[in-house]
Amino acid sequence: MAKVSQEPPSPVDAYEAPPTPLPAGESPLPSGAVPQVAPTAAGTSGELNILAVIALIASCFGLTIPGIVMGHIALSQIKKTGESGHALALAAVIVGYALTALVIVSIVVFFIFIFAAIGVASSVTDSFSSFG
Repeated sequence: MAKVSQEPPSPVDAYEAPPTPLPAGESPLPSGAVPQVAPTAAGTSGELNILAVIALIASCFGLTIPGIVMGHIALSQIKKTGESGHALALAAVIVGYALTALVIVSIVVFFIFIFAAIGVASSVTDSFSSFG
């Protein structure tokens, strides 16, 4: 019986011929043909909405109310024009609301602490006034 030699499989598919390199200076397109660029997705102009960027910067730097307002305006513009930047505008609105909530909670906690401190101080002074 004849022995069959087993060769390792080639990286190139057996049904597909490997691409042949072009000689220097030749193009794969016919002469005079202009390569076509694939169109962008439907409804997107490909341009970034600048207001969305400004809104995100404002929200991140603590200007929460302007960031929220500009973020909502940017979301509206993006919906109408199809520009990109929806994620940036949404992030600006979310960061703006989150920082605003954080500031409100901080203020409430501060006043609770102040009133608790005043209450403790008044009870301590009442106990000292009974000594004298």
